[in-house]
Amino acid sequence: MNITQIEYFLTLADRKSFKKAAEYLNVSTAAVSKQISMLEEEWGFKIFVRHYKDVELTPSGEIMYKMMINSTQNYSTALLSAIQQANEDKIIISIGIIEKLNLNYIYTALGHIQERYKNVILYIESIMAQDLIFKQAGGKFDMIITHEHLMHNVSHIEKHIIGKLQHALIISKNHPNYREVLSGRAMTETIFYPSSDKIDRYSSDFQFIVSTYGFKPKTIVGMPNLDSILIAVKGGGGVAFLDTGIWLQPEFELAVIPTGIYFNEIVVWPSLPADSIINDIGKSLIKEIRELRKNNIKS
Repeated sequence: MNITQIEYFLTLADRKSFKKAAEYLNVSTAAVSKQISMLEEEWGFKIFVRHYKDVELTPSGEIMYKMMINSTQNYSTALLSAIQQANEDKIIISIGIIEKLNLNYIYTALGHIQERYKNVILYIESIMAQDLIFKQAGGKFDMIITHEHLMHNVSHIEKHIIGKLQHALIISKNHPNYREVLSGRAMTETIFYPSSDKIDRYSSDFQFIVSTYGFKPKTIVGMPNLDSILIAVKGGGGVAFLDTGIWLQPEFELAVIPTGIYFNEIVVWPSLPADSIINDIGKSLIKEIRELRKNNIKS
């Protein structure tokens, strides 16, 4: 077993499709299949059940997935500690970027910052919503790049808007009320899959959707990741509420309907003294991002 096999295993488990896993990893489906087969041969049991278009973990695969997730989290923490140990003469600034954020110019800006600050090492990690925790609160990050609504309960922070994204409804064309949604007519009871656990039946965004599209939500179901949401929607049993910054592979059976609701993408860090290096890095990053966006550079 090696790091590549672990990465392929976790990616396939999350995306539940060889095609989607291969696209995310930027390799062929055959390469993913080969690595998974090698793991199954090494471990001596099947870790995935193969269906026509997707895959699912076997009970043994579930056990390995949970173990590997914990291992990768421990690996991430160990890596950061090792970087700090190996670079005692430099300042390590850890930056968490919310998973699925599709603003590529952020990475260009971070590259420019790294080149400019020779005494600083930027440690960058893609994270889930539950990991959006600053060092002062027991987390690992000095700075976070995320969606504004995920940080609305966090106080004493520097917050800077770097862009706006529109929310959209994702519905299966096989949904019994698909045509009613497209024509703006009222929709009967359905399951609603929000993009965040911060969105519930009392939120203003949700109320706007209900009033605009005439939804009568039977229930609101939180899902662990994007792929789980899309699988549920494809089954024709509900409607998802996602932002247009999330990269979606065009699929014939799904329709994406803009809602007119916009929200902010932000860079945040804890309130610190003006001469703090984190303040300096943060403000330089904002300047870089705004300059890149002005020149429409999205490399």
